[in-house]
Parts: sequence; C-alpha cells; structure tokens
Amino acid sequence: MEIALYNVNGQQTSSIQVSDEVFGITPNDHAIYLDVKQYLANQRQGTHKAKERGEVRGSTKKPYKQKGTGNARAGHKRSPLWRHGGRVFGPRPRDYRFKLNHKLKVLARRSAMAYKIQDNKLIIVENFTYQNISNESAPKTKAFLNFLKGFNAQNEKVLFVLPALPQLPKAPDTRKKRALYVEGYIPKKSRRPIVTYKEHKEKLAAALQTYSVQKAEFDTKYEKNNLLYLSARNLPNVTVVTSSELHTYNIMNAGKIIILKEAWENFVSAVGK
Repeated sequence: MEIALYNVNGQQTSSIQVSDEVFGITPNDHAIYLDVKQYLANQRQGTHKAKERGEVRGSTKKPYKQKGTGNARAGHKRSPLWRHGGRVFGPRPRDYRFKLNHKLKVLARRSAMAYKIQDNKLIIVENFTYQNISNESAPKTKAFLNFLKGFNAQNEKVLFVLPALPQLPKAPDTRKKRALYVEGYIPKKSRRPIVTYKEHKEKLAAALQTYSVQKAEFDTKYEKNNLLYLSARNLPNVTVVTSSELHTYNIMNAGKIIILKEAWENFVSAVGK
C-alpha cells in the first residue's frame, strides 16, 4: 500500500510505502469502541458525591408515634422518602479507570488509522518548521491557516500531529559529597563503591557533557514543535498533538489528520510491534 507524501504547499512530491499487515487490515470496531470507552472513562475525575440518610442534616428523633395517627410509619426525618431527606444509593467518589491489554489498544489504533486511510483523510507532509510557512519571527495564526488552505482543510476538524519529543534528560547531581571520596579510605560497612576524588570529577564531567548534548537536542525539537503549536492553537477546529499522544479517540474524532513524516514514522514504529 502506498500513501501520498505532500510538501508544505499541498503538492504531492512522492509516496510512502505502508505495510498491508499493519494498516491494510479489516478495522475492528469493537476494539475501537473499547479503547475510546477507556479513554473517556480515564478523563472522569470521579469526585461526585451525594449525601445519604446517615449524612444529611436533621434529627433522628421519631416524628410521631408508630400507631394511631393515620400516617405512614416514620423513623426519622432524614428518610429518603421525606423532603430534605438523604438520597438512596447516591453517587460516591470512585475511580472509573479500567485495564485493556496492550495488543488490543494497538489493534484499535491500527483500525482507527485504517479507516482514515480508506476515506483519504490522512495527509502525510514532509518535515518542515514554522519558518517554511511564514517569514515572521513570531508565530502567527494566519500563517498556519494559509498552510491549511493548501490542503483544503481550513473548514474541517483537523488533527495536526508533530514528532514526539525525546525524553527530557535528568541533570546530574553536582552537589559535593562530604567525606566520601577520600583517597585510600575504605569503610568496613560501606554499601557504595569507593572512588577517588579524581575519578569522581571525571565521571561528573562526562555526565555533564552527555546531559548538555541531550538537553540541546530536546530544546531544539521543543522549539520547532512549539512554534507550530503556538501558530495553530487559536484555531477552534485544529488540535495539535505529538505522535506519542496519538490515540484512538483523537484519530476517530478528527475530520482530517495532517501528520509530519517523522511523526508518522514514530506512530508506525509504535503500532507495528
């Protein structure tokens, strides 16, 4: 199966080969239903609460005697049958989350994307930055709207997918460790490897260098994604996500999906396992 590859102007430049085993399947509607149901359930806070008969304000004194009044029997005014009484089986705080197998969730995402491919609602665009669609230094919504017009998607519900960000590296601990790096000193009951101060400085320098490289890579990708996100966030019919945030619900909820080539490769590697 081949899918067209477009440039930022909406012109087809080439095509991408897609595995029939991954996206050429017959979509599984029940898997899609379960995954969407789980996503919507996970969004619920579950903080609802109504007072029952033991929690509402009021006396527990018997209002009147049991017999002889002609009224129905009553134990106290907090009964659910009375005005201002408690609620029967009212809602209580609960967790709505439930478990789904990983393979079923992968099948659901494959099926949802297969529907978009069959309906020609998937648009894969060559990797680009905000500077490719605008000469402005600051992000402008008009520039992104002109980009959508190239794909005739300015009036559609669009899901715009950016490449996933690398994991934010953790900065190494540069605090001085007092009395741990003494040359030739080996405590009797030490659970830590004993290193000299020189070895410690060398390891710390190597860790700082690795961190600076990873942080620079993260900052570069974040800045590229952020400019495109800021230019699109004011459009009410556009939702911007990264490929790691692409799930069954937002795939099915979109009218058209515009995805960068790098983000598409990230998605394929995630669901192709």
